[in-house]
Parts: sequence; C-alpha cells; structure tokens
Amino acid sequence: MQRRLVEHAGALERLLDGFLGRFAYVGSRNLEAFTERFATLLKATEIPRDPFHLLDTLGIAVERTVLVPPHRALWTREGGGYHIYCSRHDGAPAARFSLWHEMFEILAERPRFPSALAPQAEQRLADRFAACILMPAGPLREHAAGLLTNPSCLLAVLACRFGVSLTAMRRRLRELDLPTGTSRWAGRHQPPHPALGRSWPESLRG
Repeated sequence: MQRRLVEHAGALERLLDGFLGRFAYVGSRNLEAFTERFATLLKATEIPRDPFHLLDTLGIAVERTVLVPPHRALWTREGGGYHIYCSRHDGAPAARFSLWHEMFEILAERPRFPSALAPQAEQRLADRFAACILMPAGPLREHAAGLLTNPSCLLAVLACRFGVSLTAMRRRLRELDLPTGTSRWAGRHQPPHPALGRSWPESLRG
C-alpha cells in the first residue's frame, strides 16, 4: 500500500502551495501538463487513477453521503484539513470524476494558485482536470493502439480500463484525435459494465 505523502494538514498545505508555486499560469492551454505534474506529485502510476486511494495519501478525507441535488460532490475545511463528500447514489466512475473535480477546486482555492478564475471558468477547468487525470493522454494512446484491430470493442474496453463512462471516453478520444471505434453500446444510456459512469460536462453524462 502506498504510504501517505503528508501526515498533517499543515504539511498538506505546504505541499500543495509548493506545487502551485511552480506555475505562472493555469488555464486551458497548459491544463494537460498541470494535471500530469499533479499526478506525478501523487505518484499516480496505475490506471485507473483512483481518487479514493490517492486523495487518502494526501490526508484528504473522502466520505459517501446523501447530497441534495444537483450536488454530486462538495469539499469543506474541517479541523484544518480538507474533507470531500460525494453522493452515495453515484456509481464508482461518477464518484471518481466528481472527486477529481473537487480536488481541482481545492487547488484553485489555495492562495498560491496562480490564476484568477471566474466561477464558470473554474468549473470548466475542474471538469477538464478530472477528465485529463482519469484519461491521461499517453497511456490512453498506448491502450487505444492495442485495440485498433478490434474497433467494435475499443470504446467499451477503454472506458472500462480507465474507469469512466462511454460518453466521457468518446469525448476524450476525439479531443486527442484518436479513433472512437464503432461500439454496439453506442447510443445507450446505461453502459455495459458497472465501472462505467459519468462524463463531463453535466449534459454529457453517460
């Protein structure tokens, strides 16, 4: 089991602010690089990048609970530390996406975050951060290359491997100019595997 990167709230704040201090700007143009640097900080070497485990290494508490719609997740400061609540009604992929979204909001709240973001811009970047950290470009290209001979399975297999919804995977593949294949599950609301769930933005959830 991966050991914790920090042991108390003060150490977490120093770690996050030190990380953010390396950037003069955070926005759509460098979000992929920002996300991968953060993944490196977390030593996130495995796919899927599970926030339940990785956020625990930062000492950030995660709890499933009942949230009032339309909230899927929210973060708070409690006892000097961070706590993220996510809906107990969401499946694993939806919860993963929501937790990474909230992690970006925590980063954007820090005083060393280098860019002033309007609320809507912050929400868009938080969604993209979640998508990028769950579906990193390099590993996704490698996995996709191994499935090009069987395009009918490409979309569903990749979505399962990376722990995201079919819709989220399709959108990410298009962002990276990768083929999406022709899945027999395309167009269905419910994915064929219990590990498949939410995409971004709200209107594109699977």
